[in-house]
Amino acid sequence: NSNVIDLVGKISIAQMVSVIQYAKALVVTDTGTAHIASAVNTPVFCLIGPTPAEQTGPYKTPFNYVNIISAGVECSPCYKTKVMKDCKNNICMKNIMPEKVCELLFESNIIVQ
Repeated sequence: NSNVIDLVGKISIAQMVSVIQYAKALVVTDTGTAHIASAVNTPVFCLIGPTPAEQTGPYKTPFNYVNIISAGVECSPCYKTKVMKDCKNNICMKNIMPEKVCELLFESNIIVQ
C-alpha cells in the first residue's frame, strides 16, 4: 500500500513522537505509542484484549479523542491471570475485525471512503 511507511527501527523516539503528533490518527494496541498519541492529542484507536482498558489504556481528556476497541469476549480482561497464562488462542485480539476498525475510522471522519 502506498499510504504505508514502515518506520520500525528507522527513527528515534523523539522522531516517533513527532510522527504521532502530526498523524491524522493512530491505530495501535495497548502500548506506549497509544499513550503518546493521547498526550499529544492525536486521535487514538486502541485495540484492547487482555489488558484492562480503564487501568492500562490511553487516558482521555477533554482535548483528545480515545476510542477503545475490544472484541468484548467474556474472558477479557485477563492480564496477569491464569486465564492469560493458559490462553493459546488469543481470541480477544483475533476477534477484533479490521472491518470494525475501518468502520470506526470512517465514522470519526479520520479516513474517507
